Amino acid sequence: MSDTNPTDQNPNPANGQDGAAPDPATQPALRLLDRYVKDLSFENPNAPLSLNPMLPTPKFEAEVGVNGRQIGPEQFEVELSCAVTARHDTNTTFVVEVNYAGLFLMQNMDQDMIERAMLVDCPSILFPHMRLVIAEATNNGGFTPLTMDPVNFLQMYEQQKKAGTLKSDGAPSTGA
Repeated sequence: MSDTNPTDQNPNPANGQDGAAPDPATQPALRLLDRYVKDLSFENPNAPLSLNPMLPTPKFEAEVGVNGRQIGPEQFEVELSCAVTARHDTNTTFVVEVNYAGLFLMQNMDQDMIERAMLVDCPSILFPHMRLVIAEATNNGGFTPLTMDPVNFLQMYEQQKKAGTLKSDGAPSTGA
């Protein structure tokens, strides 16, 4: 039987050069510090006629955007913007607009990691909360709560990156 440990012969590169566990203080970290509504608008321009239960389900148009900015050392604000318009034929049933943001701590990340975190990971964390705000706003407006379909922020990011439409000034921004 051999006296050598198989891990000594084939060290795991994820554990560092000497096979020791990585130092958590040097590992990339992303943490949500706070989340908040920055702006909320709900318009019901044709009420009470638009609340008639005999009307067909309206057609929905939605637009989602992402913006981010550094606000301090290792602290970044990521803001989702969403505008949803519901229409019956040419009549606007309702319009809801929300800017929902989060404050994130990003440690031990290079610029590429920060960009991806701001445009993919952070929006994915914030979106379910923003979706609840929209559902409550439409419900409080007299309509069935609108539950938006999930958004694939990774796909959105990759499309924008491929098209070369991501901002390069350190303030990531993208839209759907």
